[in-house]
Formats: sequence, C-alpha cells, structure tokens
Amino acid sequence: MASSITLTMAFRQDPSYWALDDISVTLSTGGPNLVQNPGFETGSLTGYYAFCNPSSSSASGSVSSGNAHSGTYCYYDGSVGNPDYLSQTMAAIPNNYYTISFWLWNQGGPTNSATVIISG
Repeated sequence: MASSITLTMAFRQDPSYWALDDISVTLSTGGPNLVQNPGFETGSLTGYYAFCNPSSSSASGSVSSGNAHSGTYCYYDGSVGNPDYLSQTMAAIPNNYYTISFWLWNQGGPTNSATVIISG
C-alpha cells in the first residue's frame, strides 16, 4: 500500500536571506532520494515545488544561481514580515522511517525563522 508525504519548509528573514540546497528524503535503511530537483538544478521551482507567499511579503523566495552549496542553483529566500512556504509531495511507504536532510545557510538578520513540517 503506497501513500504520500508532504515536506513543507517556511522561511522568513528580515532583512537578510536563507539559502537552501541539497534536500534529501530517504528511507532510513537507504535507497534513492524521494525529492525531485533536490538541488534546484533545473533553475526553476516549476513542476517540482509548490511555492506560496500568502502575505505578499517582499523579498520572496526564488531559485538563485548564487550561494549554492553544491551545483549551480539553490533556493534563496528573504521573505520580510511573514514566511514564504515551499513544499513538495512525494510517494512514501507507510510504517517506515525516513531520514530528512538539507543544507541551509542563515545569512544573518535579527528576525528570522525556518520551519520544517512533515505531513502525510
């Protein structure tokens, strides 16, 4: 029996930025990465990620060709006042443990938050 999980990340950074790269969701026993376009190397969120900026915050997130941990691209977000949300839904096998990892660079700023939510 297959089901799905959704990985959602919320970012707020006043007045600087977060850089996100190399997202991975794998079975804890190993196996392939379930995240599609985990390093943003297509240069776009389209077709892989749902992006939401519900408060129309300035400096909202996008794919950037600077600040990548590996490869050329990363997700770059400096949402001011309220968070942006980035999510992806993927197939999962019930009753298993998963390992989630990612590279995240906080580039400073006194008011910032990064939240990771897993739902299924």
